[in-house]
Amino acid sequence: MPLDNLLTVLLIIGLTSTVFYGMFRITKYAFAINAMLLALLVFYIPTESALVLRLLYLGCPLMLLNIGLYVFMHKTENPKNGNTKYQVNFATTKGNFKLENIKRGASVIGSAGSGKTESVVYGFLKHFQKEGFCGIIHDYKDFELTEMAYPLFKDGDIPFKVISFDKIIHRVNPIAPLYLENEESVNEVSRVLIENLLEQRESGTTGTSKFFNDAAEGLIGGLIWKLKTTYPQFCTLPHLIAIYQYLDTNSLIQFLETNTTSRAMADAFISGKDSERQTAGVKSTLANALKRISTQRIFMALSEDEVPLNINHKDNPTVISIVNNPKFETSYSPVIATIYVMQDKIQNDMMYGDKASKAILSNLSYQFFGKVNDPDTAKYYERFFEIIKDPTKSVSRGYNLDFDTRVTTGEKEIPKIRADVFFRLKQGEFITYADGKDKKVQFKLQNIKRELPNKIRQFSRADLEANFERIYEEAKSIFTA
Repeated sequence: MPLDNLLTVLLIIGLTSTVFYGMFRITKYAFAINAMLLALLVFYIPTESALVLRLLYLGCPLMLLNIGLYVFMHKTENPKNGNTKYQVNFATTKGNFKLENIKRGASVIGSAGSGKTESVVYGFLKHFQKEGFCGIIHDYKDFELTEMAYPLFKDGDIPFKVISFDKIIHRVNPIAPLYLENEESVNEVSRVLIENLLEQRESGTTGTSKFFNDAAEGLIGGLIWKLKTTYPQFCTLPHLIAIYQYLDTNSLIQFLETNTTSRAMADAFISGKDSERQTAGVKSTLANALKRISTQRIFMALSEDEVPLNINHKDNPTVISIVNNPKFETSYSPVIATIYVMQDKIQNDMMYGDKASKAILSNLSYQFFGKVNDPDTAKYYERFFEIIKDPTKSVSRGYNLDFDTRVTTGEKEIPKIRADVFFRLKQGEFITYADGKDKKVQFKLQNIKRELPNKIRQFSRADLEANFERIYEEAKSIFTA
């Protein structure tokens, strides 16, 4: 094949260039592969032309092209965070979509049926299982997430525990002495309990309500510290509730005063004992908080320490799924996770309040926006994307005897992706915002295996009543011995 024909040379270069470009699209070793293909082409092409002509007509142009493609298309696989463990890859209908550093957090927002769980959430769960992550799953959908996660984690090295108040699988003691190292730990646990049980949406409570809440927080903290130090075998929330309900005001104060630290924690309550109105206000505040978890089933679920809560400890890394039944959402408090999934922004505002909702979402760097049904949520999506200039044109025409036509052109600033786009997204289709770039992706819906642990404990009503009575009897035994 002679190379003195210009058309032949251009045809060979064109076909080879296409192969080179394709290699750079599919593999990071494209430069080396292309160099070998070029060597084969130059040295072994069946032609009567001299080697010098082959190098001049084919070798030099194609090597220059290969170098140019390497400069502009080669991408190193080194993650920006320096560790592939935190890189998450999702399968889409057009290749892969990658998050560089999941430690920065992600939010997934989409209406019911938008494909949040099957596409995005399942992709995260598979990555966490593959890389051996420990963590907490808040299953707000009554075992739907747990059924997806359990088959992934059940045969792994990290135990998978399920905390549920309907189907009791594992029991947990959040105030076990093991987790309460010092007074600060007790104060923090007390604050979280009161804020969640009283459903304080915002932390800006003032006036009388704040005093009663703070005093109730100190009172429950004093009881926890007393049980931890003197009666560690009874340091559970059910026993604490039983003791609080069993003792009258004077007996409760005497019980707390037997420990200096407990007295200091509950000082706001103890100091107001001469004011019946103040004492009644504090006790009723705490009683209103504790009544939400004063049921036989919750007593059973919180009466033993079967789930290690220090899940990041090297000796017992654990994955915990906390299952919530939406029918009882005020009793089963929600937990915030790094991967934050919700149907719309309004749901988040109702749950945590406007300020707390903004604080949560502002700390999540990766955004997945799915189909919406709420206009306010669509407007919230819209604000994430850059402002672009959209050309405008207005035409004014004269009427009657005035035949002048004027055309005015201009520009106006609009969001790159308008709110109406989010109403038309399909199932599994999301607009993502990651590392300062937006992209519309269609995730592949996974073939998900769903399963729950076989060892679901079947507690009869008699079992629940017996456990309930046992806890109250053990609480009474502290004062009758």
